Amino acid sequence: MMLRWIDLALIPFGLFWTGSLLVATARAWEAGMGPVPQLLGLPFLAAGLYMLAGRFVVDRYLRRHLSYAVTDRRILIVRDGLWPKRISLDLAHLPEVEIKNHPDGTGTIVFGAPELRTYNNNFGAGLGLWTPTLDATPQFIGIPDPDAVYALIESRSRR
Repeated sequence: MMLRWIDLALIPFGLFWTGSLLVATARAWEAGMGPVPQLLGLPFLAAGLYMLAGRFVVDRYLRRHLSYAVTDRRILIVRDGLWPKRISLDLAHLPEVEIKNHPDGTGTIVFGAPELRTYNNNFGAGLGLWTPTLDATPQFIGIPDPDAVYALIESRSRR
């Protein structure tokens, strides 16, 4: 499981959201309000459960199905399984490259200008806020020895 700074806000909000909906849905069932009010909260409750735990499960599944490669000409990101995706970046025309080191010794290498990353992380513009592996910005997520990989990318992109 990968925790990010945004989780300091998302987890408490998810607890509040899910708790409130549990109480409201339980009261609707206790009061016998009929099927519409009783079932109305269920989709919102499902969204709250995704906020609390589901996004971590989905992110872990997707990361287990990711493969990264740096060749002499390209950077490759391949995701198989559900939601397959193939990304190929030309080393000669790389966008801005940023490395983010994590306390556990792993790191993330992000390919793209900051304004693109901001756009892709907005709530409505992409799912990267909730599930990092679904972010539209190409990145090597949680890789071991990110400094060595970054140095490899830098050396190959200069050729």
